[in-house]
Amino acid sequence: MKNLDLIEGIKVSRIGFGTASLHHKFKESQRLALLSSVYDLGINYFDTARIYGDGIAERTLGKFLSDGKRENVILSSKFGLAPNPIYEKVPFLMYSEKIIRSLLKKIDIDYSVKEKKRKLSIEDVSKSLSNSLKALQTDWLDIFYLHEAQIEDVKALYKLEPWLLEEKKKGRIRYVGLSGDAKKCLAVYEKFPDLFEILQVEDSIEKREAKTLKNQNIPVRITFGYLRNSKKNNKVEVFNEALKMNEESTILVSSKSVDNIRKLVDLIK
Repeated sequence: MKNLDLIEGIKVSRIGFGTASLHHKFKESQRLALLSSVYDLGINYFDTARIYGDGIAERTLGKFLSDGKRENVILSSKFGLAPNPIYEKVPFLMYSEKIIRSLLKKIDIDYSVKEKKRKLSIEDVSKSLSNSLKALQTDWLDIFYLHEAQIEDVKALYKLEPWLLEEKKKGRIRYVGLSGDAKKCLAVYEKFPDLFEILQVEDSIEKREAKTLKNQNIPVRITFGYLRNSKKNNKVEVFNEALKMNEESTILVSSKSVDNIRKLVDLIK
């Protein structure tokens, strides 16, 4: 697997693994097996968030890394969106809700999920970081992203900035980043260019949203969303085009199938 210099002190694999759908595998043994297979393919960048699977993704990833692999990976998590505290304690209820929603959708009954409230107070973000570190069984995060960055977050970020910088000094965070829509990330970045050092943005081969950063001479370090956003059926072809579009950045993928990931990895061997 080809590695890239993401930023000073961090080398990441050309392909990163996102854990947003990890909880779609119901059994922990299946989730651990998937992570192990991904790791064996040479992928060393693992991206997660408190909200993924209402805590399941972080806990599973933490268990996977607990046998000494932590030193070999680049690990990121996010703040701003919190898991459902009930589902976090009783995952069965989370799975039950998803099944009910799926069944209702099949019979054309709308079951809208309430928009999740942003959690950006110092108290909330401090709790989020501590919970992430505990679940991931680590003392530090390589990257701590603002999840789905919004321009409306700026007011809260003015208060958060000193706290985030202090956490960097303590060593609990190595870098602070933005993750989400390219234009929204850029709008927030322009307010805090010295705070946010890594931008992880959604992109597509059709619209090429990441060019928003390139046009402002901001490094496109990590991108995601190509397979989900493309209308083309041949996902390998889509990913190959994405690799050519961003030759010096890491591309994040998320899949329940290691065979699908292997096909993508084979493109860069």
